[in-house]
Amino acid sequence: LIKATYDVLPSPANLVRWKVADDDKCRCGEKGTVRHILSRCKLALNRFTWRHDQVLVVLVKALKDKIDQINQGKVPTVSKRAEVTFHKAGARKQAKPAAKSQVVDKRWKGHWELAADLESFLVFPLVGTTQRPDIVVWSQEIRCAIVLELTVPWEDNFVNAEIRKEERYETLMEECRAQSWNVEYYHLAVGARGFIERKLLNIFRHRFGFSAAELRRLKC
Repeated sequence: LIKATYDVLPSPANLVRWKVADDDKCRCGEKGTVRHILSRCKLALNRFTWRHDQVLVVLVKALKDKIDQINQGKVPTVSKRAEVTFHKAGARKQAKPAAKSQVVDKRWKGHWELAADLESFLVFPLVGTTQRPDIVVWSQEIRCAIVLELTVPWEDNFVNAEIRKEERYETLMEECRAQSWNVEYYHLAVGARGFIERKLLNIFRHRFGFSAAELRRLKC
């Protein structure tokens, strides 16, 4: 991982730079940089798919465990500040900072289900479509859903991957809302070298209620 991060793996391009070899080409004919081999080579598309699915398996397992807890009554909580109090003008003593309290996250009412695009073909549960987002979490009772799409790009491409995926599913999200679904869409990214985008951790923490310990286990 460290060598991949600092681009000192023995890729064809590096071997030529180090004067160990004469050919810097990948087997596909493109220049064989570490970035190319790990995220762009057309001969490795099946391996890229495998890598994506292995990351997805980890995320789905963690989310299934969390959804099971929620359905059993262990609903996530959110912080709520107490009302701010003010002191009289001219008073010396400052008002104490408002204390935070934990309240039940009302967004998790009802019974929730989860479907993922893994071994079997995912039939999108909200509206009729041939599109296949990676993860869908939904509650039929309250007509609320969370759609998650995972990408495993080269780390410099996190933003571009997010924009591309949002454009792909924009129409689908509009169709869901037109049929009275309160739907949220989030993009999840884990880099080709294993670095986790902070947005993913924030979504799991603040939307799904993962604790700090649960996030540590997820990252490991």
